[in-house]
Amino acid sequence: MPGNGPNLAFSADYLKGQRGLSGRPEYPTPHSRKQSEMYSYALSAKAMGIDSETFFNDAETKNKDPDRGVNSTITVRKFGEDISTSIKAGKWGTINYGVAFRWDQAESSRFASKDEQSKSVFATDSISFDGLPISFSFGLRGTVYSEFDNTLNPEAKMSYKKGKWSVSLSYSRTNNVPSFYQRYDKTSTKEPNPGLKMETADNFSLSFFTEVSPRLSCGASVFYNRITGRITYVLGDDGIGRYENFGEVTYKGGDISLNWKIMEDLSLKTTYTYLEAINEDTGLWMVAKPRHRVYADLTCVPIEDLSVILNLKYESRQYTRSDNKDSVPGRAIGNIRLEYHPARLAGRFGAPEFFGEIKNIANKAYRYGDGWLAPPRTWILGVNYRF
Repeated sequence: MPGNGPNLAFSADYLKGQRGLSGRPEYPTPHSRKQSEMYSYALSAKAMGIDSETFFNDAETKNKDPDRGVNSTITVRKFGEDISTSIKAGKWGTINYGVAFRWDQAESSRFASKDEQSKSVFATDSISFDGLPISFSFGLRGTVYSEFDNTLNPEAKMSYKKGKWSVSLSYSRTNNVPSFYQRYDKTSTKEPNPGLKMETADNFSLSFFTEVSPRLSCGASVFYNRITGRITYVLGDDGIGRYENFGEVTYKGGDISLNWKIMEDLSLKTTYTYLEAINEDTGLWMVAKPRHRVYADLTCVPIEDLSVILNLKYESRQYTRSDNKDSVPGRAIGNIRLEYHPARLAGRFGAPEFFGEIKNIANKAYRYGDGWLAPPRTWILGVNYRF
């Protein structure tokens, strides 16, 4: 709304998909079919210093496979509301606080309707000091669940920034509630596990960033995550698995990033990540977690309004089973994307943006880290219209 009136934004999305599911190469499912239909709505509002975020999703998924006797339908509905505001507390900085509500419902051809709710209260405080390059932030979130244990999650961050250099040290505790799909959905390759429990993680990180020049910036970080009850898909010997909780899992490693504007119309963004992902109960490596990962984007603007992005993704060998008996080799996959947004076509109601993409340019046959077959060379054409 113009002036100082309320600020409102509404979006609606619809997605319908029909596809076949091939299964793993060693356990093929040639007659498996999946149909999905989803409606999604979101409303953002800001007025009188209060922010409101509201969403509602309604999704139906059908799985059929006559070879394995699967004929399952599940409908999942989700509603959420977040309300927040802030207050200035003088030397104690700015305090942001609010409440959140979540409602989830699932219906299936195999069970009656199930409802779950959660209610949260949260607050964060950011403090900086005049004349000092140090700042602090603290946060706390308490959540009451209808079906899981209640949680109290703290977070803290200390930052140092001077000139073109910055360093930050952070800690947070997070939770991951298992989805209805993980607990109740049945497919050709997945059995339900209603007994799944919540996943809890303590996350530590130390990050560094510097701007070497207007054309070159880089950063590095190290992290350590300790996860209790890690939710992971475990494959059985018959090709059918289910999601299970692991006792304790640790992720530790680091990453290095580089942003380089090579020329006025040519730039490079790249990230390298080193990771150790270990199940502490068994000493084995976690599924679909590569030790080395590299992402690189080379962007060229040959003419005005046209961008060409060359993308490279490399991931080293990954285990496909939690017992580490099988793995997939490392692979490097190249993609290319073109984006064209002609200024001359812009009008009073917006402007179109045309795009095209080729994924897996070399048409390489490979499997994802969890063992599923990846698509061959894929061509995508489309248009976005921005109002």
